[in-house]
Amino acid sequence: MLLKYKHIILTYILSDGKIQKLLRRLMFSINGTQISANCQNNNIHLRCHMKNTKLKICGKYNNVFIDEGTVLNGCKIEIKGNNNNLHIGRNNTIRDCSFGIIDNRSSIIIGNNGSTGETEFVSMEGNMVFIGDNFMFAKGIRIRNGDSHSILNNLGERINAAKDVFIGKNVWLASNCIILKGSRILDNSIVAAGAVVTKSFDQGNIILSGCPAQIKK
Repeated sequence: MLLKYKHIILTYILSDGKIQKLLRRLMFSINGTQISANCQNNNIHLRCHMKNTKLKICGKYNNVFIDEGTVLNGCKIEIKGNNNNLHIGRNNTIRDCSFGIIDNRSSIIIGNNGSTGETEFVSMEGNMVFIGDNFMFAKGIRIRNGDSHSILNNLGERINAAKDVFIGKNVWLASNCIILKGSRILDNSIVAAGAVVTKSFDQGNIILSGCPAQIKK
């Protein structure tokens, strides 16, 4: 089913390609936006303003919630699999970003009062990407919790499973950062331009830089 409306007020569950039930009235506007869901029981709950944005879901029992005051402009959201979750909080400005959620029970959770442009968010293998409130991300950033391929040791055992990514509150990511699986960046921290974060840092109020990123201050 393909929805192309300029203004629309609804929350719905798609079942077998048809709108089964209107749950409550919620205001958002769609301008140049396409929403496509080709399987059943996907819950899409939008209170945001979306412009030139594409939302595509392939699977069942997926949840998308984007809260009021958030603006998505020129974004692409694609969910493949079942029981996945995208939650974006209030009063965010998100431009020219991509969101990819694949496999089953994977999630991307984004807080309130943030801004970003040209950022790639990817979550897979039942893991989470979590972004806290008051985030400020520059352009050219990639945040992903998996490699999208397997690496095996001599015993045939996989050694590169996906791991959660956690970014706390009041975090500033400068341009062209890469945040990889297992990364943990706590509150009030800065990641310098071009840094590659590959591990967990257990203290906040730090500056990270380099490849791989290390604490500089």
